[in-house]
Amino acid sequence: MKNTLLFSDLAVERPTGSKNDEKVAELLCREAEGQGLKVIKLSFETKLWNKKYSFAENGSRKVELYPGPFSGAFSGMAKVALCNNWNDVRNNSDSIVVLRKGMCGEMLMPVNFPVYFPPEHDEKYNIIKEVNPKCIITESGKTYFEDGNLQFAYAYKDSDEFFEGQTEAYVEINSECSIESTSQPFFEKKGEKDSVILVCAHMDSKYATPGALDNAAGVFSLYRLFEKLKDEKTGSTIHFVPFNGEENYGIPGQLKYLDYIKEKELPIVSVFNIDSPGFLGSQNAVSFYNIDLTRQEQLLAGTKHLQKCKEWYAGDHTIFINRKIP
Repeated sequence: MKNTLLFSDLAVERPTGSKNDEKVAELLCREAEGQGLKVIKLSFETKLWNKKYSFAENGSRKVELYPGPFSGAFSGMAKVALCNNWNDVRNNSDSIVVLRKGMCGEMLMPVNFPVYFPPEHDEKYNIIKEVNPKCIITESGKTYFEDGNLQFAYAYKDSDEFFEGQTEAYVEINSECSIESTSQPFFEKKGEKDSVILVCAHMDSKYATPGALDNAAGVFSLYRLFEKLKDEKTGSTIHFVPFNGEENYGIPGQLKYLDYIKEKELPIVSVFNIDSPGFLGSQNAVSFYNIDLTRQEQLLAGTKHLQKCKEWYAGDHTIFINRKIP
């Protein structure tokens, strides 16, 4: 059968709840139905983010700010607190808190993230809650927050000396969220047994990127897999799941799917997660979880394009690792 779904159909900006996200879901549902798979959709609501031009200003000086996804809005004049460490933050309440570049390493995990939440991140959030900032601006050139649960506005800017020596500034962070209805689709290929093998690849992207490698490549691989298995008989039932929300602070699609398998009492026996495959000029990395070393070696034997890598706990497979599923 000639492929009707093109990679370019998938490689568009498609954050969860957006029109492009919905379009990609419908394309996949159409293809799955055409392959004789049962299409199941689980409805949920999610926040969709939008931003406009934002800036900081003091007299004749002005610099553009870039709101982080799901930020709240803020406009007003306030005291500026330049912070080089978290003790500086603790000593400046009710201010425009500016986090210097050296403070902003990895992005903070969303508050109460359901899979993994580092205790050191919780400590930083507690400090922020204590000081009740007007807003937080990072000088790292990238967002430090991406969380629809937060009650303050946040933005980032390129590292420069705009706030150096300033005691106050006027800031506008123009950012808003709407509540949208969307769904978590998945496609069932019935096997001879009730046990379920889950093959997944998240279909959503971050904001402001087509997400070609991460993870249109994975979704296209998922599509080609269920296309190739169309006429194959399988022992276990297979669920092909384009998870809708891996890049979202609340992983809403994943949680809806977990609720479904719990309600139906479906025994998942193994999980294959496809995320960012096909990086040009490299082998595809594979990591194993809840599988003994002997079995890992057997699975890799004879492969040419797979390279074992260290365990990675930042993808959709993590929610199943915690349930001791291989």
